[in-house]
Amino acid sequence: MPREQHQNFDISIHYSGDIVTNDHKIGLRTYANTLHHLSAAVDRALLSHHRGRIHKNARITRDERAGLDFIVLDPEDNGIVLKFIANQNNPIARFVTEKIANYLEDANRQEPQATITPAQIRERIAQIQQEDEIRVEQMPDREDDFAKKAICREINSILGEIRHEHAGQSQIRIELKKANGETTRLEFNRFTAENFNRIVNGRSIIGPFLYQLRIKALDLMNQSKMHAKCIDVVTGKQRTLYFKDLADLQRMKEYLTTDDEISVNIYGFSITEFNVVDNIAGDIHFIAIQE
Repeated sequence: MPREQHQNFDISIHYSGDIVTNDHKIGLRTYANTLHHLSAAVDRALLSHHRGRIHKNARITRDERAGLDFIVLDPEDNGIVLKFIANQNNPIARFVTEKIANYLEDANRQEPQATITPAQIRERIAQIQQEDEIRVEQMPDREDDFAKKAICREINSILGEIRHEHAGQSQIRIELKKANGETTRLEFNRFTAENFNRIVNGRSIIGPFLYQLRIKALDLMNQSKMHAKCIDVVTGKQRTLYFKDLADLQRMKEYLTTDDEISVNIYGFSITEFNVVDNIAGDIHFIAIQE
């Protein structure tokens, strides 16, 4: 029996080229990776619908997820086309798909910027540590939405399927229905997928800023990414605090405690990704303890 074609949809992902077999199939890992990261992108957009601006480590609850699901339709040929439609014509679905579409369109219009390397961050911190006084900047009052970064990174993981050499000459087309009925279409090949990856993963640092933190855990084993898990006293959210070397990390030992009355004020850089500043729960690079 031939597959049904041209089914109505809210989300469509179309694989074509070498990644698709001659009998219109894709591999298990490609299929699983697509479903996993698409589901995560939908959850981030739905979380944004319920809470407005979200932050790193925000997790959707069962109640927030209840009522909206996207039904997986039968795959279509012409390559392989995976389509999804909201259950019961749920009106929230178009908010979700439009938010994903808007973020992807915004990212696709950008050009990759030079990204800072870990070595450059360590060098910059070492320079500041030698200064007599650390000049603290005012935390930027920006309404960046972490959902933008989170959603684009999930879609970027799907595009990873055509960035690898084994994918050959492959393409992905993503289509999303907006609230007004229009369809956003984005086409990616290996070159444009690599470009999207550089845009979404572009890193920089801003600051220095002053933070008040409670140190909850130190990771002494990961030599390449030495860090501590902290609670930001001002926002009440968990942050990750990175260190340039073991000596800096060791300075936190005396503040490692379960006593919530004990905190430490530190100077640090805010780490931005995709030009998104997360003032609530974003990662920090340690510079010095405020004396």
